[in-house]
Amino acid sequence: MSEVNSARNRVVWCDIPVADLDRACAFYRAVLAIGVDKMDVNGMAFAIFEHSEGNGGCLVPHSGYAGCPDGPLVYLNVDRRIRDAV
Repeated sequence: MSEVNSARNRVVWCDIPVADLDRACAFYRAVLAIGVDKMDVNGMAFAIFEHSEGNGGCLVPHSGYAGCPDGPLVYLNVDRRIRDAV
């Protein structure tokens, strides 16, 4: 993560559940104008947003998708402030 990202951005990563990985990849490529690369690790397929210059995220197939009750998983940059907050 760059210094600018570390200092200014609080959301640094997200996992977005999707019903159709190929369709979601095409959609996010088009609306975000970035690369979205499909991967398969140990039989688990997912796709990662290009993030060399900033925040990232991935698309995760969700087999029980029907408005996925869990929703996206968001990772926050707490920049070593977690102990003070707790």
